[in-house]
Amino acid sequence: MTEGCPDADGDGVRDGEDDCPAEPGPLENHGCPGPVDEVDSDEDGVHDADDACPDEPGPEPGGCPDRDGDGVPDPEDLRPGEPGPPDGGGAPDTGAGDRDGDGIADDVDLCPDEPGVAAHAGCPPAEGPETDEGGVFGDIGGWESVDFVWVEFQALEFEVFDDYDEVYCYASLAGGDMDRYGPFEIGDEERHWSISEELGSRVVQVVEGQPLQVEVECWAANIYLEPGGAWGPVWDLGAFIVNHPPSDWDGHLITVGSSGGHPGHSFQAQYRICAGGCEGAAFAPPFLTLWHGLGDQLRLQWAWDGDESAINGFRLYVNGNFYRAFRPDQRSWVIPSDLDPACGERLEFQVTAFEGPTPVPNRESPASNIRFLEGLPCARSVRVTFDRLRTYNLEDGDPNRNWDSRRLGPVFGSFCAQGSTEACLSFNGSDFPHGLMLQSQHTHSIQGLFNWILGEMSLLCTSPSDCPRYYAPESDSVTVDLGLGDDLTFMGVIYEQDNRTYGEAFNASDSISADEIRPGYSRTIRDRQIELTVRLDVVSSYEAGASAGSSMPDLAIADVDQHEPSGQLRIHVSNDGGDLVGEDIAVALARISTNEMIDVVTWENVTIPSGEQRILQTASPMVAGDLRVIVDPDNDIEETYEGNNIYETPALMRVEFVGLRVPDWPCEGFLHQEAEVWFLFWVGYGPPDEEPYWVGNRVRHPASGIVEWNRNDWPPPTWSLEGQERYIFEFEIPSGENLRIMIDGYEEDWTTRQSMGVISAEYGPQDNYGGRSDPYQARSVGLGTEECVEWEPIGPRFFGFEAWWRITRVR
Repeated sequence: MTEGCPDADGDGVRDGEDDCPAEPGPLENHGCPGPVDEVDSDEDGVHDADDACPDEPGPEPGGCPDRDGDGVPDPEDLRPGEPGPPDGGGAPDTGAGDRDGDGIADDVDLCPDEPGVAAHAGCPPAEGPETDEGGVFGDIGGWESVDFVWVEFQALEFEVFDDYDEVYCYASLAGGDMDRYGPFEIGDEERHWSISEELGSRVVQVVEGQPLQVEVECWAANIYLEPGGAWGPVWDLGAFIVNHPPSDWDGHLITVGSSGGHPGHSFQAQYRICAGGCEGAAFAPPFLTLWHGLGDQLRLQWAWDGDESAINGFRLYVNGNFYRAFRPDQRSWVIPSDLDPACGERLEFQVTAFEGPTPVPNRESPASNIRFLEGLPCARSVRVTFDRLRTYNLEDGDPNRNWDSRRLGPVFGSFCAQGSTEACLSFNGSDFPHGLMLQSQHTHSIQGLFNWILGEMSLLCTSPSDCPRYYAPESDSVTVDLGLGDDLTFMGVIYEQDNRTYGEAFNASDSISADEIRPGYSRTIRDRQIELTVRLDVVSSYEAGASAGSSMPDLAIADVDQHEPSGQLRIHVSNDGGDLVGEDIAVALARISTNEMIDVVTWENVTIPSGEQRILQTASPMVAGDLRVIVDPDNDIEETYEGNNIYETPALMRVEFVGLRVPDWPCEGFLHQEAEVWFLFWVGYGPPDEEPYWVGNRVRHPASGIVEWNRNDWPPPTWSLEGQERYIFEFEIPSGENLRIMIDGYEEDWTTRQSMGVISAEYGPQDNYGGRSDPYQARSVGLGTEECVEWEPIGPRFFGFEAWWRITRVR
């Protein structure tokens, strides 16, 4: 007997620990005979005398196994199934933090608030036990060894049962500290979302044979914004504490609901637990493929490496709903024709392995990857709003009647939009000499013009002959259908009546390509002295998927502005495709002028339904100018169209004309001893070598008449324009287009008008659109010099003018 235990061969090694209980041998040989330095019990090539793990094969020099190959033996490795650095105890960096700064991440540190060493799983080295009478271990005979096992916890999904604006939770594993997660910002009517990325996967140590404790408690809030602040109720969603025994650690899907919250408010969480690691768990998710068989046959096929005898079969889900079950040995299925997706419909397929009754299994694996079928594209419907007319210097065809009032009219006409269908808005506000007039230098709401006509129509008439022949639609919008890839064309024509004649005041059309059509898009066209602006809204003809008939989302940035008063950047992201649900959206920010990357900001768990917008707001202030903004820069979100993900903020420019001068006496002016000159200013933008879009058009100096000076006034005077509002223009320039400036000069005498040439300048993005503090100066070109025979001596003189202007980039 050895310490009360059997020892059949009397070698001092208890039979329960003796590898050779019938043959005496030393303790170093585990009770077996033979030289100690030649024994290799686990046959790993390291003799037991040098083997730290003599019963488990492992590489030299220590002889202990190292499953993840990171150089840290499994007995010392805090995560033996995942490679990690030796100074971190063999655990990979999961971003969990290290509160006590001992180099061991909190998610594997058994003493996260007390510095320790890797050999003790992050705890400080133990001091020797007190063995004196009354000491800590004096009554129980010293240390008792405890074995730990590694368990992986994977968070999967989360669900609530009411509508909230945000949810936040506290969670703990294996009795550890409660860590906060969230708040999760929730979209409209969103109640179910994935938490796999937010909470991730955690590996913890559990005492062998003991359960793993999972504890979660959550709250939710509804937020109402009002002037001066925000308010809203906070709801207790309850909590749960579940102790999962080792029998639960096979990787099957676990769903747990909360209790104890406010009445009617609760949550449900889904997760899985895997002994050792989830990669080889018994209830691993299947891997699903979709392939075309003979003819038009479509077949689902799945792979699964588990034990068929341990399951009752596989379950097929279509769009998240259980559809049917299959035998344990079945691995493929032909999709029947009744599952053909309808126009614009997307069918998503997933497969799980299950054990127990088919309707409600006892255990089920996580769902496989998603394979999908999409129906043919559906036609789109686009609502076109004829928004406004902008007039400049109108010239009426009958100046004797209303030229002095700077009006045009009375007017009538129509506005039309065309895709695969066509719709028009016709109006008549003409009852000469009365009726609807357009004012110069004015912005007219088209709905306002229609309302004026409708109001006149409502006046009482003394007789039918007294009623004006007016008509107008009640709305400024039309809806047309577009086929796949169809462009949208819109047009407008406006006529004005003078006595018995009619004149055309506006007649223009334009087309918008299928790729450009998205909610909030606007386009302006110009003819003569009138601009027409339209706006677009995409009306989906099916619930999900508006962009080119696809159910995938199509993200684009509609606008970028600055929130007041915080100064934070607001990025308006629109979705012209199918619903975007619970996705992380990354947005990259770069400077246009320097091509310098500023930042990449990610908003988590964002939902944007089809045809809607969401505003993503940065945490820090930022000026909304000189920015190239790219949504989903790495194309992590599968979209219908990836070519519209870049938005460049327009530059806000100010152009101030500050001075004019005619350096030489004009030849023609000599005859009457005075010069008479005037000038026109043009300011706008547009691509190089194309007709500009003029923001300031034919702005005259002086406002009326001419500028005179006498031949004896020498040198000629300089006319200052600085600070005069008439010659200051502030406007936005689309990124990539050039700022354009043009000045015309004219000299007049009694009978003739003669050009003094033109000053023309362009400034592009490469030179900051010309923005600088010092004024620019230029001379006119186009006429060069002229022989002035009236002057002595006779010789060439510059016949032109000089101008100064200042350009400021406001944003």
